[in-house]
Amino acid sequence: MAQADRKDNVEPFVFPVKSPYKPENADIVLNGYADFLTQDPASSWVETLRQQGKARVEEFGIPSPKLERWKYTNLFPIEKERFKVQLPAILNPSIPDKLDGIESRLTIVNGIFQPQLSDMPEGLYCGSLKSFIESNDDWLRPYLESQDERVRQFDDQMLMDLNAAYMSDGIVIHVPKNVHIENTIEILSVLAGPVSSHPAILIVVEDGASLTLCERVIGDFGWQNRVNRVHVGSNARLNIFRTQTLSDKAYFTENTVVVQGRDSYLQMLTMTTGAALSRNQYHAFLKGENGECHIDGTYTITDKQHHDTTILIEHMEPHCYSNQTHKGLLAKNARGVFQGKIHVHQKAQKTDGYQLNNTILLSDTAEMDTKPELEIYADDVKCSHGATTGQLDDGPLFYMRSRGIPESVARKIMMQSFLGEVVDKIVDENMKSYCEQILDTWLDNVDKS
Repeated sequence: MAQADRKDNVEPFVFPVKSPYKPENADIVLNGYADFLTQDPASSWVETLRQQGKARVEEFGIPSPKLERWKYTNLFPIEKERFKVQLPAILNPSIPDKLDGIESRLTIVNGIFQPQLSDMPEGLYCGSLKSFIESNDDWLRPYLESQDERVRQFDDQMLMDLNAAYMSDGIVIHVPKNVHIENTIEILSVLAGPVSSHPAILIVVEDGASLTLCERVIGDFGWQNRVNRVHVGSNARLNIFRTQTLSDKAYFTENTVVVQGRDSYLQMLTMTTGAALSRNQYHAFLKGENGECHIDGTYTITDKQHHDTTILIEHMEPHCYSNQTHKGLLAKNARGVFQGKIHVHQKAQKTDGYQLNNTILLSDTAEMDTKPELEIYADDVKCSHGATTGQLDDGPLFYMRSRGIPESVARKIMMQSFLGEVVDKIVDENMKSYCEQILDTWLDNVDKS
């Protein structure tokens, strides 16, 4: 009996498992939160969303590399900066002219919509998120409150929670049913000053409608942590082309949630050359038959830049097609990350999913981490993925040099051809020309360095 008593009194051994979260960094990213609330009071339902987001950030912090989808990306450089939200934004920063052929532009500076720097397009409803919150609660509220249940399957959505905590402004674009916007609309997003901004962008293209957007993300310093919500209705079409050319003292993180209806078409293409650290995260739901989703991109980075693309496309209905084509050039000590996944649900027969990630390392110290995935529960599908990382092929280089082409020119031709498969997908000719100019400048500079 005595022996039994001694055994019962022994404390069980518990294996010391460290939590993957770092709630202590909540104090850093919520720096100045009380001042923010004082400067920007909101309606009750928005305040509820803010407090819910703040509570989750306080509980879990922001993502760390101990989380599976953040294994290769560490947000410590952003934590170290200790950015603080600044309201109102700088009202009159230096901004570039509109792209050739563009008539209408929507501008946000430090996450705040700037009407005096915007030209409102005709044929659709658009403007600041703040004004829509104040005047269109019944229409807007479900889009901001509802978060598809499968987005929350991951325990790494704290940046979305942080965005909700600071929900204040951004851009809303709403194309009514069967309306076709012929002219391309430009979005200009500017970072101006050592602050953090957390804009929300909502794009709703209703059934039978169509729209093309071109966006430029520019700026010198700061952090933009954005959430994009994209809804493409049945038989609707949406094209989004974006360039991100922030300085190497800026940071850019985004979460994009896409919901597509029956017979819908979506193309999103992002060209990344800027920011010290950037992450583009996409979660697309093909919820109607015959939907088509293209999420493509290029990344050309150098020095100590870090870029991460993380994608999950969920095929939830039959006869849908998705394509992910991402190509990159890494120079010096740059590091790239690609995590792409196609998830085919059991119901989604006749799915066609394609994924490709190719990267060229221009130095021995550059690094690429790639993780393509297929998760298939249907038995009648056509899905494939591929990933390669290597250096420029010596064979074509030798051939061009033997024909009198200087080595620097030959290398540039090869790199332009390599990225051309993605750039050629841009259907707006003015935006395509602008992207080609950006790449041309980057290639010239990296060749001289």
